[in-house]
Amino acid sequence: MLSWAYGVNQYAQWIPPSHTTAFFGYLFYLWLGIQLFDRFDVVREYINRIPWWVVLLVLSCAISLMVVEDEISISLGFPNYYNALQNSNQLYALIVLVVSIKLPVNLVPSFIDVRKESYGIYLTHQIVGSVGCAIIDLTLGFSQSGSFFARLPEMVVNPFARIAIWVLWFAVIYSISLTITKLIRRTKWAWTVGDLGGQSYSFVVGHDSVTRSQS
Repeated sequence: MLSWAYGVNQYAQWIPPSHTTAFFGYLFYLWLGIQLFDRFDVVREYINRIPWWVVLLVLSCAISLMVVEDEISISLGFPNYYNALQNSNQLYALIVLVVSIKLPVNLVPSFIDVRKESYGIYLTHQIVGSVGCAIIDLTLGFSQSGSFFARLPEMVVNPFARIAIWVLWFAVIYSISLTITKLIRRTKWAWTVGDLGGQSYSFVVGHDSVTRSQS
C-alpha cells in the first residue's frame, strides 16, 4: 500500500517525505472512504461478528505500538515526531474506525452534519493548525528556537502526557475548523467546502457508477 510505503520511507528516506505526503500518504484512505461508503452495511455486519475482547485487545496493542514508534522517532531525531502517517498511527486509526463502527451508539453530536461538513473540516484544519502553531510559538517565544510541538518531547517526558496534549490540540483544531465550515456553508461559497445544496452527485467505484444524494 502507498500509505504504508510512506510510513517505511520515513525511516529509509528513499524520497523526501515532505514531498510525498499528499499522494503516498492519504490517497489510500480517500479510496477507503469511498469503498466504505459504498459497502457500509456489509462491512458493519462483518465487524459486528468480531468479539469485543478481540477488538479491545488489538486496540491496546495499537496504542502501545504507537507510543513505541513515537519514542523511536524521537531517538532518531525525526523532525516530525508525531506524523499521523507513521505505520503505527495508521494501524491505530484503522482500529479506532472499527471501534467506531462497532459501537451501538452514535458518536457524532446532532449539531455536526457529517455528510456536509467533514470535507470542509478536512480542508480547513491544515490552515487552522498552521496558524495556531504560529500563534503558540510567537506567544511562548519559540519562533527562533524551534516550534512548541517540535520541542514537546523535551518539555514533557511522559509519552501519555504528550498524547493528552495532542488530544486537547485536536479538540481545539476540530472545533475551530467545524465553526469555520458552518459559517462558510451559510454563504454563497458553500460549494468550496463540499456543500452542493442537496444536489445529487455521482462518482465511479471500480467498474460501477454510483449515484448518491447529499440531502
